[in-house]
This record gives sequence, C-alpha cells and structure tokens, in this order.
Amino acid sequence: MSDVVSEAAQVLVPLLAAGASTAVEEASKEAGKEFAHAVGSVVERIGKRLRGAPKTTELAATLQACVDDDTIKLADLKEIVRLSRARVGDTHVKVTGDNAKVLTDPIFNDPVTFN
Repeated sequence: MSDVVSEAAQVLVPLLAAGASTAVEEASKEAGKEFAHAVGSVVERIGKRLRGAPKTTELAATLQACVDDDTIKLADLKEIVRLSRARVGDTHVKVTGDNAKVLTDPIFNDPVTFN
C-alpha cells in the first residue's frame, strides 16, 4: 500500500465518520470548493464499498483496491493529500497578549547561552 493511499485515508476518515454527503459538506466548510470537489469525487466512486464509519486501515484497503481496479486514480488521492496539507498551512491566527511581564521578569533579564 502506498504512502499516498494511507495519507488520503487519514484525511478522509474524520470526514466520512458522519457519512458521505456530510463529508463533502464538511470539506467545503473547512477548506473550500477545491478540496470539497476532490473529496466528493473520491467519495462518490467508493461509496458503495463503504459500510458505516470506516477505520483508517479499512479505508486505506478500500482506496488501494479502488486504485488497483482503476475506480479511482492515484492522482485524485494525491490531490486530496496536497489540498489537506495546504489547508493546514493556510491557517492564520492573530495571537495577542501582554508581553510586558516577559520583558520585565528577572529570569529573562540575564543573557542566555546555549551549549
């Protein structure tokens, strides 16, 4: 089993836990239309092979079987993995806080040396 198949299974399992249609909806909320389309195209093609909420190993085996019999393309799984990584990398947050104490704390007033 390839790394791409395993990684795609790890991305899809949380989305599929609530069901196939909900997976596409959640993907759309989380990462936008491109990710939702990629997830939807794979979920649609493997939907008949899934029963309930699959575990990562079960889904990986199903995905590998689908790749082997050309039901889905490895490129589709690579796209899901790529977009899921982009989703994580594109997360921006604003961190605020009072850093005055850090600057006046006596522990941090001495020089720091690394060995």
